[in-house]
Amino acid sequence: MIDHDIHISPGTNFNNLNGSARDQGKPKSIPFPVEALPVAVQQFIQRCYIDLGYNKDFLAGGILAAVSAAVGRSYAVRMKAGWSESCNTWVCLIGRPGSGKSHPLMTALFSVHKDDKEKFAIYQQEKEAYKAYMSLSKEDKNNLPEPPLPVFPKTICSDTTLEALAGLLQKNNRGVLLHSDEIGGWLSNFNKYNSGSDLESWLSLWSGNPLTVDRVSREPIFIQKPFVSVAGTAQPGVIQNLFKGKVDNGFTDRMLFVWPEQIPARSWQTEEVTSDIFTEYNRAIERLLSEKPTETNELRFSKETEQVFANFYNDLQQRIKNEQDERAQSLLSKLDIHCARLSLIIQMMRYAFGEADKTFIDTISVESAIKLTAYFESQARKVRQHVFESTPVEKLDKTKTEFYESLPETFKTQKALDLGVKYDYSERTVKYFLNDKTLFQKISYGVYERLF
Repeated sequence: MIDHDIHISPGTNFNNLNGSARDQGKPKSIPFPVEALPVAVQQFIQRCYIDLGYNKDFLAGGILAAVSAAVGRSYAVRMKAGWSESCNTWVCLIGRPGSGKSHPLMTALFSVHKDDKEKFAIYQQEKEAYKAYMSLSKEDKNNLPEPPLPVFPKTICSDTTLEALAGLLQKNNRGVLLHSDEIGGWLSNFNKYNSGSDLESWLSLWSGNPLTVDRVSREPIFIQKPFVSVAGTAQPGVIQNLFKGKVDNGFTDRMLFVWPEQIPARSWQTEEVTSDIFTEYNRAIERLLSEKPTETNELRFSKETEQVFANFYNDLQQRIKNEQDERAQSLLSKLDIHCARLSLIIQMMRYAFGEADKTFIDTISVESAIKLTAYFESQARKVRQHVFESTPVEKLDKTKTEFYESLPETFKTQKALDLGVKYDYSERTVKYFLNDKTLFQKISYGVYERLF
């Protein structure tokens, strides 16, 4: 279903938008609000879901990362005098092995990778021309202008060291996207090559603060306004180790997690997929990449839109004041920035698809961003519980834990019985296990859902 009828009245109580996200017990994440995206994007996601079997949430999260990278530092949203926000985001798709995280992300980023490929071809040509010039005699050089030293201003990178990142930002002041298929590779490299605090530098990068990298025997690098987005995937079984030491410093509050509640098994699609499925989407991303302003353009809120954002902001500050848990306060304290950045992403996305202009941030974009912010809050709370709170699964022995984690998130009794054979469990043992209401929820006759 394609839906673009989003309206949030100026008096809306934003505390109610994430309903069950703050309920006690296992936080049920609300569905990704695909209706908050432009109509053309909704249609693209639906086509990929039907024709390719992509999970809608994963693809939607990847699209947010792609638009963020395509816009880069070319545009920002002006909040107040001296305060503007670029649209850099850190997106993490969470799902078990085989849940289909990587392909939607690669599809979303296709045009950005393609743009880098084209830039590299130009770089190779310029490098050959430069080499040819340098091979000339001094007399011949005097008759020709010296070409600039060729650079490859790529957008997507995989090297996570701060020195390499600073070097890339020197070549592409528009910004970069760190694409790490397994986001654990990025996190595990913190402080790997030095004794300094890479973690602190990344916290600063998210805020867009200046980046300075001192290098042994070489000139230091200084980037006044760095733009670094991150996109990658992770498995539920490893996020506890990845993020447990990165919550109290606010690191996880900066992430946008996408962790679908249920990921049904994918089936093979017999119909051939035609290339037109990607044409309009890729053209829109290319339109954003083609924007080459000499400096950052700041978009303001319209007067009506500013009031909508102000209501959201004021309600959020009241929630922070009323919140007793310091970790929850920390999470809430970043939501206004997430909302502002998402407003810019949606506005530029709508512009790219011809649904809006780019003269200011309008009400539709802010209302959409508020819905997305509520979704990402629910996801963050789900991740936090997974990281910190003990669950009944932890009380199981090693074999039962393995059996439990091997079950799909939603499954039929027969699936559990078949899997039980592998562990030498009798039918009676498996059915007794399925009756444990702290581990499973019975959805319908013979159909169960894992609670963790």
